[in-house]
Amino acid sequence: VADSSLKIFYNKNPESFKYPNEISIQEILVENKFKADSIYKLFLNGEDFGNLAKTFSLRKASANNDGVIDYSDISKFGSIKKQLWQTEVGEVIGPLEVYGYYGIFKVLGKRDGKQKPFSNIKEDVESLYKFENKKLLLENYLEKIKQKVDISVNGKVLSSINFLEKDFN
Repeated sequence: VADSSLKIFYNKNPESFKYPNEISIQEILVENKFKADSIYKLFLNGEDFGNLAKTFSLRKASANNDGVIDYSDISKFGSIKKQLWQTEVGEVIGPLEVYGYYGIFKVLGKRDGKQKPFSNIKEDVESLYKFENKKLLLENYLEKIKQKVDISVNGKVLSSINFLEKDFN
């Protein structure tokens, strides 16, 4: 496939060739909704989110860091990724159920995924181009073959073949 065709395809499909969106959050993850509701009330009454995370959160890796999870690919947040991405920076949401646990989340920051440079992903662009255009590419290939190979049908010989009638009777 010509580079010019690949670049046009790359430019027309920017979402297919970008780094993932990333988000940074603070979280408090606990075993049940009652506990999550109680902790959320403490937050609403002025308790520091980071201190609450240190005290109550089950996920020790983030709890030891005031509940902070630094910028990560949004897809790593599974069933709640859409809700987190739609939440404004600085806003707190929850409690939300996450795989049988309950979490309270504060969005600290978001980064839109940037376009990957064409030169770094040319092979990926070509693979996707070929996949999405396989019918067109096959038709073009067959057309080139037709131009090089002389194909003719001898009607007289074809009409003299009667094996089909024998097979179906």
